[in-house]
Amino acid sequence: MSQHTAETQENDKKYEVPIDVQRILETNYEIPTFSDDEAGDEADDLTLDVVQKPVIAPRPESAQTVLSDTLVNNATIEDYLKNTLSQLNLVKTLNQFQSEYLEMSRNQSGQRKLQQMNQSNSQLLAENMQLKFQVDQLTLQNEKIVNAAVKAKEQFMKLRQQRDFHRTKHRQVVQEKQVLVNDLRRLREHCQLYQPLIMELNTRYDKLLRQKQLTDIARDKAQNELKKIQMNQPVAEQQEAPKQTTKPKAIQQIAPTSHFKNSYVNPFTGDCELINQTIKYQISGATVKAHDAAISSIAFHRSLQVCTTASADGSFKVFTNFNAPSPNQLMVRGQPHSSYVTGAKFNTNNNFQSILASCAGDGTVKLFNISNQTEVCALKTLPSVQAWGLDWHCEGRVLAVANSDKSVRLYDLNMNQVLQEFDQGEDSQPQSFSSLRGATRAVTNVQFQPYGNLLQVSGADGITRVYDPRANTVISQIKLNNACKACFDISGQYIAAGDLDGNLIMQDMRTSKALFKLQVDTGINCLSFGNKQNGLLIGTKKGMFCSVDGILKQILRTESFQCESCDYNTVSGGFAVGTSDGQMVFLI
Repeated sequence: MSQHTAETQENDKKYEVPIDVQRILETNYEIPTFSDDEAGDEADDLTLDVVQKPVIAPRPESAQTVLSDTLVNNATIEDYLKNTLSQLNLVKTLNQFQSEYLEMSRNQSGQRKLQQMNQSNSQLLAENMQLKFQVDQLTLQNEKIVNAAVKAKEQFMKLRQQRDFHRTKHRQVVQEKQVLVNDLRRLREHCQLYQPLIMELNTRYDKLLRQKQLTDIARDKAQNELKKIQMNQPVAEQQEAPKQTTKPKAIQQIAPTSHFKNSYVNPFTGDCELINQTIKYQISGATVKAHDAAISSIAFHRSLQVCTTASADGSFKVFTNFNAPSPNQLMVRGQPHSSYVTGAKFNTNNNFQSILASCAGDGTVKLFNISNQTEVCALKTLPSVQAWGLDWHCEGRVLAVANSDKSVRLYDLNMNQVLQEFDQGEDSQPQSFSSLRGATRAVTNVQFQPYGNLLQVSGADGITRVYDPRANTVISQIKLNNACKACFDISGQYIAAGDLDGNLIMQDMRTSKALFKLQVDTGINCLSFGNKQNGLLIGTKKGMFCSVDGILKQILRTESFQCESCDYNTVSGGFAVGTSDGQMVFLI
C-alpha cells in the first residue's frame, strides 16, 4: 500500500522543462506538398533544377542499441544529468532530482527504477541525437536550396533586364526604319515631280545642240564660199608707189621681256674651290630637333651661313649652319600661315638677302623679312588652291609657285617697289604675270636652273617637264611611273628625276639624252646634287643613298623616319636632310 502511494505521489510531481525543448515539442512540423501543375511566372517561365543530395541516415545499430545493466554507470549518468540541469539553470528540478535520486538509491526498488530511468534516458539521448542530425541535414539542404533560388532569381532579373533593353532597341530600330522608309518615299515623290522639268531641259538641250551643229555647218559653207570668191576675184592693177624722199626707219625688233636676261655667268662651271672639294657622304654626329612634325622643305642661304626649314606644324625656322662658328642656333621662328607650310626659301638677290618667301597648304604665299621679323606682303592667289612649292630666279625678282590646280604661277616682284609700298603702309598683293600649264595632275616641285632661265616642273603625274618661261614652251621631258621630284645640278647642265617607285634617271640638258638609269628598292622623296654633277644625294622612305658616277651606294638604312627634303650648302659644302620626325641630319 505504501509502495502504491509513493508511485502515485511520483506521478503527481511536475518537473521543469526548458523553453527550447518545450517549443520543439509543441511545434507540429509538416512538410508541404507541391502539385505538378503549379505555374510559374506568367511573363517568363524559368525552370530551376536543384540537385538534391541524399541525406546520410544514421546507422540502424545506433538507434537500436540498448545499454545492458552491467554497462550502465550510475555515477556518470548522475553527473551528466546534474551538469545538464545546472547549465540550463533549472535549480528546482536539480534539487528535486537530487532528493529523489537519494531516496531511490536507499532501497532496492528505487535502484531498479533508477536503472530503468537511466536506460530510458540513454534511449532518449540516442533518439535526440538522431533527430538533431536529421535537423542539421535538412537545414543544410534548405540553405542550398535557398542559395540556388537566390542565384536563379538574380539570373532571371538580369535576363529580364536584357530582354527589356533589346526590346526597346528593337522598337527604336523599327521606328527609325519607318522614318527612313517615309523619307525615301517622299524623295521618290519629289523626284517624280521634277521628271517633267528634266525631260523638258533635255529636249531643249538636244534642240540647242542641233541648232549649234546647223550653225557650224552654215558657217563652214559661208567660209568656203568666201574663199572661192576671193580666189576667183581678179587681181587689181598695182599702182605705182610714190618715191620716198626720206630714209625709212630701221625695223624695230620685239623687246625682250624684262623679267629674264639672255645670259648669266655661273660661277660653278669653272674651276673653283667648292667644286674641287670632296664629299665623303658621312653622317655628322650632330642632329637638330627642329620641328614637331615632318620637315617639308629645307634650303640654305646663297651667301650667308644660315638655313631655313618649313614644317607641317605650320611654322618655318631659320638656323645657323651646322658648320658655322655657332652651329645650329635658332635665329627666327615664324608662323604666318593658317595651315601646314610646304616651302620656304631665301631671296637670291644679295640686296634683299633677308627676304624669305613661304607657301602653305591653305594656298597663301607670303614674303617675310627676317631682319626685323615682319611680314612684307601676301601674293594674290586663287582660293582653295594649295601651294606645294616655290623657288626664286637667280636674279631674285621672279618667284615660281607650284599649285595643286596643275599649274605653275610666275610672280614679278620688284622688291624695291614692294618694300616701299610696305613702308608706306599700303596693302599690296602682287599678281602673277604668267602661268605654265601642261601637267595633268597637281604640281609639287619647281626649281629654276642655277644662273639660267629654264624651270623644271614635276608632280603627281610622273612627268618632269623643263620649261622656257620666256616662250612658255616645254623643251624637255622625263617620264617616270609615279609621282616624282627633280633637281638641277649647280652647273645647270644636268637634271635628275626620281619617283615613288624608286626609278632614277639623270639627263644631260644639252643633248636631252639620259646618262644613266638606277633603281632604288624604296620610294624616292627628295634629290639634291652636290658640288659635282656626278655626286647626287637621294632621300628615300627607308634611308639615304648617294650616286657617284652612276654607282649607287647606301648611306643609311632606317625604319624610324623618312627623308622628306634635302639641300646642298653652296657656301661651305655639305648636305642637310629634313626627316619625317622633325629632325635635321647633316652629311659631310
